[in-house]
Amino acid sequence: MVPDGTIVSIKDVDQHMYVAVDRAESGYNLVGAIHYSLVGERALFRVKYHHIRGWKSQVQYLSFISLYAKDESGEPLRLNCCRQSDFVDISSSSDSAWALWRALPYKYDIYDGDVDLETYLPQTKNIFYLVNKKNDCALAFVNGVLEVVSNPGHPFKFKVFHDPSPYVSNAFLDGILEKESGKIMLLDSCISEGKGLSPQGSSFGVTVSVDKVSLTIVHELSDSKEKYPLLQGSISTTQVVIQISNAKVRVMSRLEILLYYFDSQKNMWRELMHPLEIDVFYRYRFQTQGSENIIHWVPGHFYARLRELSMTMTELSVDIILFVIGELNLAGPYSVRISTILANCCKVENQSGLSLICQFYDNQDVSVAGRNSTTIFLRCLSQLTVVLLVYLKHPLL
Repeated sequence: MVPDGTIVSIKDVDQHMYVAVDRAESGYNLVGAIHYSLVGERALFRVKYHHIRGWKSQVQYLSFISLYAKDESGEPLRLNCCRQSDFVDISSSSDSAWALWRALPYKYDIYDGDVDLETYLPQTKNIFYLVNKKNDCALAFVNGVLEVVSNPGHPFKFKVFHDPSPYVSNAFLDGILEKESGKIMLLDSCISEGKGLSPQGSSFGVTVSVDKVSLTIVHELSDSKEKYPLLQGSISTTQVVIQISNAKVRVMSRLEILLYYFDSQKNMWRELMHPLEIDVFYRYRFQTQGSENIIHWVPGHFYARLRELSMTMTELSVDIILFVIGELNLAGPYSVRISTILANCCKVENQSGLSLICQFYDNQDVSVAGRNSTTIFLRCLSQLTVVLLVYLKHPLL
């Protein structure tokens, strides 16, 4: 374990979440952050040891003192288990039994006995479970909320900071990385994190913000230039954070994905998939040439966490999806109701030798040459009443 007084960030290994403090109207809340560098001081805690005598031995407990959250008198707050619920908060300034935690060693048996596979597992000596002294329940992130659950809970590990000054009381704490797109910042420049990053190393971060990215699948009608919309997917509130140092590169992002289908009878997009939030994390460690150290882990690491997936399926949306799959030759073809999908399509045949011009209320017109036909996509049902308002144009006039 770490020495008494060490400043650490606390990570749930299963959920890839760091414990962080967030301001609320009446105090503070605990939230999960995909990486400590995105929240700065709010993810830092000071470890304090407490030795309590048991029946025949002395038990060692820990309390985690926030470097960010303080009460009205200026006393730092602790990671504290709520007395009347299973939630964990940051409301106690005393080292009561509700704020004391015991670290139990992490045990795994998935690859037990397989020496080759064990070399690629994380260093389990630095992973442990955290159990509350008062209720004997273990710590875990559940749907993004920090709670206590039945033992053993989720495995945790510490990120140790020998010099946390770049993260404490600087502009990064004001959320610059989240508010100002394209901002370049110096990060980790004075942090010694073991062998991965030297104290003299330098790094920088870049934030790229994109309001919205959309992809629309359309069906091009064979006998006209009309393109009929079918499905649309969009990624909104996109922010990509890139951090590069002399030892590794990190890419972090939170995406919100939506999916729509087109209701031609109502001339509107309808929601097929409710907003889906995805947290993405990618890290790659550079292998230094000529290094005497042998790396026993994969240099690249990718993680994606999906929130609740909720979809609303209708007969029309199912028909559209099957129609798209069949048109792209992914499977099928399927027998679907084309008339429902292309409900507002009107085919006009000009069997005369004259040019036919169809005019609509929106000052648009369609010309159909003699002895030809075309398909018209009516974007408004009121156009159905005027599609017969046509003019015949003789080629000699």
